[in-house]
Amino acid sequence: MKKVKARKDVVVGKSNQGVEKWTKGLENCTVSEGHARFAGPHTVNVGEEQLEADKIFINVGARAFVPPFPRLKSVDYLTNSSMMEVDFLPEHLSTLRRPRTV
Repeated sequence: MKKVKARKDVVVGKSNQGVEKWTKGLENCTVSEGHARFAGPHTVNVGEEQLEADKIFINVGARAFVPPFPRLKSVDYLTNSSMMEVDFLPEHLSTLRRPRTV
């Protein structure tokens, strides 16, 4: 699993760097980094800065929503983000048996 995670880190890193380099190299394109929110049809706030343009593209980073279930705090769980950092095979998965092929 350590090798799987290391490979995932390389693939994701190359993808992120490629997209960043490509967007920053686009003509007539300004890249702003930070937490963004639309303030109007042609206005976006990035941090404390307000930007206006005819076309605005946001490369969103999604965060997992963890529902407020009372007993959830008492168990270990993985989200779409935290599971990508796992470099070991969780015990409950190592006990699963593969189906036999005939």
